[in-house]
Amino acid sequence: MNNLLSKFESADVQRKLSIIEIANTRKCSDDEDLKNVLYNKVVTQLTQSNKEQQAIIQKIVNELNYLGRDRLRQMTTDIFDWIKNQTVANQYYILPIKFIFNLQQLSKEELGHIPYYLFQILRTSNDLPELEIASDMLNQLKPNYEEHQQIFNDLKNRIDPEGNLSIKNYLIAVLLKLKPSTLSEKNKEFWEQVEILHQASQQVES
Repeated sequence: MNNLLSKFESADVQRKLSIIEIANTRKCSDDEDLKNVLYNKVVTQLTQSNKEQQAIIQKIVNELNYLGRDRLRQMTTDIFDWIKNQTVANQYYILPIKFIFNLQQLSKEELGHIPYYLFQILRTSNDLPELEIASDMLNQLKPNYEEHQQIFNDLKNRIDPEGNLSIKNYLIAVLLKLKPSTLSEKNKEFWEQVEILHQASQQVES
């Protein structure tokens, strides 16, 4: 197993996936040192500016419990620290965010910061798969306007002049999924403006 993992860095993408899957299936031979080796390779793989390399690890996110809670928690904090140091323009953090979110080791405070990063993806990306990942996670987190006014407003400001109608409609739909059933004085104006954007885009489509 150690010999297999030692070949990981020099392998191509498909071979890396095979190595990870074998190590995972065998649970690193229940060897603590090998578990640490795998832990380091997972973190390194996710904390690089290459989405193809990051995607390899997504396939095993639900199969890592044998590493133990302490390693999974440390994995989460290591990856989240890397995410926080990335610039919005790079946009290499959507897959690492999805990974640590699915690991379910984020603290309540850390979960409270996740909407910021997801909204930055929605505000700057035209990549539909990225937008879908961000939207799916926001639907689970259900952030509200009152606690995140600035990022909600920033996204609305991106939508208003957006020239790509399909992207515009998608982003409007993302926001509308977060609209509460009952409006308050604090959020009423914002959601009315979103509805105006929605009606205007529907008229353009027809």
